[in-house]
Amino acid sequence: AITSNVYGTLQLCLLAQNMTRLKALVYVSTAFSNCDSAVIQERIYPPPLCPDSLILLSELLDERSLDDITPSLLGSKPNTYIYTKSTAEEVINRFRTTLPLAILRPAVGKDQ
Repeated sequence: AITSNVYGTLQLCLLAQNMTRLKALVYVSTAFSNCDSAVIQERIYPPPLCPDSLILLSELLDERSLDDITPSLLGSKPNTYIYTKSTAEEVINRFRTTLPLAILRPAVGKDQ
């Protein structure tokens, strides 16, 4: 999840900086990226660990070691998908002054 959601988002933003005709970069997150908050506002919530540190951990540790520390990394996030989607929003946020960005947080459900 770190590779696809965090590192992949970083690489996409770096690539987008070279796109001279880019009108908008729309990142599709999830309404559940901050499900550990009682009220979810339209703002970026800082992740427990900065994206750069998370990427570095994933590069330095083997899969078993990463699995061992995952519960402590997750904190109040229920799973790695939600944790990394939340962290990826911070990656997007870092490029807010150099790219035309939007973050969508769609919800999933029969009444949506």
